[in-house]
Amino acid sequence: ERTRWALAVRLRRFGMVARRSAPDPLGGDETMSWLKKSLLGCSALVGIGIIGLASIWGFVYFKQSRYDKEVIPFLDVFMKDLAWSDPKMVAPYWAPEVETAIDPAVIKRMFGAYQRLGALVSFDPPTFVQVGTHTSIPYPEYVTYQVAANYSAGPALLTLQLVKVRGQLRLWYMHVDSAVFLPEAPPDQPKPQVS
Repeated sequence: ERTRWALAVRLRRFGMVARRSAPDPLGGDETMSWLKKSLLGCSALVGIGIIGLASIWGFVYFKQSRYDKEVIPFLDVFMKDLAWSDPKMVAPYWAPEVETAIDPAVIKRMFGAYQRLGALVSFDPPTFVQVGTHTSIPYPEYVTYQVAANYSAGPALLTLQLVKVRGQLRLWYMHVDSAVFLPEAPPDQPKPQVS
């Protein structure tokens, strides 16, 4: 009998015995089972996360590419026609509600402030920002793009919201950011930098 147990111990050391003569005090099978389950669960969560991020990226890319074909040529023409000295040059681009809702004196004052930018030197291709819906806009959705432009007085970032009016793109909202609009610093203080 002693040789039979000795043989079983030797075989067990080499992993050749499927049946144990005594229970393992460390509970190896249960520990491995728990480890396998947790690794499987973690890998499933990582996989779901990757699929979710890819889906979101695909949806945004689809929305962007849907508008890029039409918006980029429209904004190229708009940027070339945009003259801060004459607000009437922009009038054909506005949505009809914008023209009637904003007082011409306000538009004239706004363009008077924008004249500080000077002449357009160059501009980067428009960048897609978002597609959205809003209850204050009487159109099903709007699309927002940004255009980085260089003017003779300095760089500016134009944020433009566009809507479709009877199948044609029209400008709903325009915002211009530039360091040119910052107040002049007193001579003893340096001019603030905008990044």
